[in-house]
Amino acid sequence: MNNKDELERKRADVLKAYEQCKRDQEMYAQQLKDMAPAAPEGPAAASPITEVIEGEKEDLNVIAELYKQKFGADSDYQEPKMNDDGSMTLSFPDEKSAMDFAENIAKKGIPFIMQNGNGKVLGYSTGDGVLNKNEDGKSFDDVRSELDAAKNRPGM
Repeated sequence: MNNKDELERKRADVLKAYEQCKRDQEMYAQQLKDMAPAAPEGPAAASPITEVIEGEKEDLNVIAELYKQKFGADSDYQEPKMNDDGSMTLSFPDEKSAMDFAENIAKKGIPFIMQNGNGKVLGYSTGDGVLNKNEDGKSFDDVRSELDAAKNRPGM
């Protein structure tokens, strides 16, 4: 075999290996794409967030009504869901909407605790008309104790 034939064979082997690598790369890229969450479409495609509201049953009923009034006409509206533990789950278009709604509830003097899906307390009110955004990172149990203590104060 002469030198020219050997070079042609090596070139063919390199091209074959290159084509195989290219196919593998495309296959892995497709697998990654298939595993990624679906990308939102359109302007209203921001994924909704769910927040869990804790409070007295009567207060949760009022909160549910306020929620329906505020978000009921939205195309992606979801009914408030009462959970087995007595809490309520609400869906919001984004975190800002959730916190604005929480502030509105607090201003009405309704005591509540709002948590995200991971159980982190995002905000709460003792019923004093003020939304505490829990910037100091209190646990749910600490906030629950604070609400219980507020119930026992005169005038609350």
